[in-house]
Amino acid sequence: MSNAVAKQPDEISIEQQELLNRLSWATWLRIIIVTILIGGAALTYQHKIIFHSAPWLSPLVILVVVLYVVSIAELVFLRKQRNLAGIAYVATAWDAVFVSALVIATGGIDSIYTFLYLFVAIEGGLLLSKKGGLIFASVSAILYGILVDIQFYRLAPAFIPPSEANHLVRDVFLNLITYISTTFIVGVLSAFLGGSLLKARRALSISSIDLKQLTNLHTIIINSIDSGLITLDEQFTISTVNPAAARITGYKPDEIIGKNINDIMTGIQFSTSPLKRNEMTIRRKDGSIIQTGYNISNLHGDAGSVIGTVVTFQDLTEMKKMEAKLKRADILATAGRLAASVAHEIRNPLASISGAVQLLMEDLKGKSEYDKPLELIFREVDRINNLVTEFLSMARPVTNIQDGVAVRQLIDEVFENISRRGDYNPLVQLQTTVQNNITIRADKLKLKQVLLNLVLNAIHAIRDKGSISIECEVKGSRAVLSVKDTGEGMEENETRLSLEPFWTKNPGGTGLGLPVVQAIVEQHNGTLGITSVKNKGTTVTLELPL
Repeated sequence: MSNAVAKQPDEISIEQQELLNRLSWATWLRIIIVTILIGGAALTYQHKIIFHSAPWLSPLVILVVVLYVVSIAELVFLRKQRNLAGIAYVATAWDAVFVSALVIATGGIDSIYTFLYLFVAIEGGLLLSKKGGLIFASVSAILYGILVDIQFYRLAPAFIPPSEANHLVRDVFLNLITYISTTFIVGVLSAFLGGSLLKARRALSISSIDLKQLTNLHTIIINSIDSGLITLDEQFTISTVNPAAARITGYKPDEIIGKNINDIMTGIQFSTSPLKRNEMTIRRKDGSIIQTGYNISNLHGDAGSVIGTVVTFQDLTEMKKMEAKLKRADILATAGRLAASVAHEIRNPLASISGAVQLLMEDLKGKSEYDKPLELIFREVDRINNLVTEFLSMARPVTNIQDGVAVRQLIDEVFENISRRGDYNPLVQLQTTVQNNITIRADKLKLKQVLLNLVLNAIHAIRDKGSISIECEVKGSRAVLSVKDTGEGMEENETRLSLEPFWTKNPGGTGLGLPVVQAIVEQHNGTLGITSVKNKGTTVTLELPL
């Protein structure tokens, strides 16, 4: 029931629109045809003027004037689109009267325009279907019959002059029967044709609506999917681009439509296997590099022939970062568990070795040939001990988180510790612009270790003189800490590797400084980012909750 109710307004609209179109055509056709016919009739019958008292008021002139007035009025009413059926009845009835007047003015039964009654029946059928066809076929037949009777029996000679031909009763009767039969046949046929046209129009309109809805649904689906979709012609020229493809590549659709796909996705491999998924990097419009996964499939036409190619692709950058993050977390967790399990077994022997080396160094003091080997042993023992300590830092969870940790105080303490170290380079300036009123929620000792590791890494990256600055700003509910140095910087691939455990450019380093920093930051529900430019410096950004 609900479907029927929903469709009813559409069906009424279709019928009204069709009737409006037919009325408009009928009105303009009436004006054109009658203008031509009246012009011919005026030349042919100019001597047959009924209103002899006013010769200038020729019936033909009156008909033309009235015709135009009625037609103009009909067009005005049609623009309002109100009661179209009523307008159709009035217009067709007027046409029947007009045809009768035209026939009377041009000789009555002898007029060459009696065939116009058939057009009245046709008009009624086309405009008002079966009912209208029958009604106006009857009206035409009755009017024609009345006209014939009046003229044949000379009932109104002042208005309808007798026929110039001597018609027999039999001939008049046969003519009348033939004409009436023809009029009804034409009316029925036109009604059938009008109904068929309306059904065809309704079916076409419904099909058009279905096609439009299907096209809209197709467009909505393509525009709504998160995957980028690009279609190519046979020359691999881009023909269509969906919003996701524009968002991923950074280009507007009109900026890449018409270009070759290799201009946007350089090095794309055209393998149409549905099971094969390829990956490639794309340089976006802003110059940034993203990792994408893509599939290639053929675009088939109606006949099944290949008319192009469809490329679907997704931005895998965040997923790759997540995979790398999980991989690092797994490595760190494994290393932490290993360190926790063997730390005791390693540190006890190390303590014994360190103590023994110190005793030997005291006993052999003054014997220079033993100084360097013993110092080397002592440094390596200390290095192993630091390695175990860093391992344990990754394994131990953050447990002493407290509110109100002053960031500036931690930075000052780190700078003081660094400046007292024996390996500190006084040519490196340590500076900060952090205000005293910025506090965050953190484990104070862990956060101090983070800043210490970052500053030490920065010092090792500066070969001669330079500067290290720490900045902090509050953004909403987060604090953003930046540690910047003017060191040698890193290449893009080195920046990616810097968070991998045991990777280091410092010959004396363990390769665990940044991984430990990342582990601590993530335990604080924070994030870490690194940007570096070769020979210009590196910036490590920490984002932590307040």
